[in-house]
Amino acid sequence: TTCVIRASAATSIFTITNGFVRIENVELDGNGVGVNGILFQSAFRSVVSMVDAHTFTGDGFRFDMPVGSNNNFVRCEYCRANSNNRGFAVNGFQTDNNGLVFLDCEAQSNTGQGLLYRGVGVRIIGGQYSSNGTFGVELGQAADAGFTADSILLYPWLETNGTDGVGTTRSVRNRILTSSGFTVTAAGTSTDMHEIIDVGGSTGSAQLVVRGEQVGGPLGGINVGGVGAAGCAAVGADATRVARVGALT
Repeated sequence: TTCVIRASAATSIFTITNGFVRIENVELDGNGVGVNGILFQSAFRSVVSMVDAHTFTGDGFRFDMPVGSNNNFVRCEYCRANSNNRGFAVNGFQTDNNGLVFLDCEAQSNTGQGLLYRGVGVRIIGGQYSSNGTFGVELGQAADAGFTADSILLYPWLETNGTDGVGTTRSVRNRILTSSGFTVTAAGTSTDMHEIIDVGGSTGSAQLVVRGEQVGGPLGGINVGGVGAAGCAAVGADATRVARVGALT
């Protein structure tokens, strides 16, 4: 039986300040007043499993470290973060929020991002990041002090988000595998290669998008073998070169 903990004040229900902690099988109800469901402050190699965090004014799951702390290799599995300000979020670009894993998690109907990541080496495997106000998943933001890098997204479901399925505003060397025609925004200050593979779009397309990279300036798209297929437009000052193969509409 899942335990329910309901917030009654503007605070986080759980704050993790030590490594190797495990929290599982609990529903966290922000009740419209709680700030965060779980706040990870120094949670090195902790595991959060089957936790449902909803209706928080901040984030369902927030990673926000004091100086000298370490959130590396935290794992969230089968968790849900719906109807918060943001679902899962690294609150700022910090030194040690690296190697996080999100396995089959869900973030829907959040005001901002379903998942906002800043760091190195996140693994987002499966799950659903849909119907959020901005991005389903956002990798880095323009004002960050450093670049988010080496992210791997493996078939997350990214439907009907307000801005786009995935945003890569200030991030480099990402590997993104999606399906059903979900789109990726590579704009702003992204300055390095992304590999994006989109298999079997929702309009019946069969498309392969690989090795987007900036080469000194804006580059147009390459559209190969399309039948009524839209070109792949360059986006922003750090435009991405892409190839679409065999698109059908």
